[in-house]
Amino acid sequence: FFLAKKMQFILPEEYDEFEKIPKPTSSRVKVVEIPPATGAVHRFQGSMTEAKAKSQATAFARQLIEDGVDTTEEEVLQNYELWQFHPPFTLGPLRRNEIWVNLSKKQIDDLLKKYKEEKQT
Repeated sequence: FFLAKKMQFILPEEYDEFEKIPKPTSSRVKVVEIPPATGAVHRFQGSMTEAKAKSQATAFARQLIEDGVDTTEEEVLQNYELWQFHPPFTLGPLRRNEIWVNLSKKQIDDLLKKYKEEKQT
């Protein structure tokens, strides 16, 4: 049984046009433009396994719900992205990881309204 995994890289600012991006040498590598998005991020350290990522995403989902984001734990678990910033040989305590959850415009507007109201009271 093979689980398909996806790996993404963010290119440096100098590659601001598709023509400037080096052509992949493998047909398995695709260069695609990712549209801008707004989301929420939970940053943490340590070595990573699928179980640890799911545990962090679950805790983050609960925090988002507590903070007033209109979502469910299931929705977060189905849609989160795990971002890792260091090579595998980096010691666990030095590794930076993030759980990214995309937020809709309505979710963002609701949060901004809630916190603006709380700030005024």
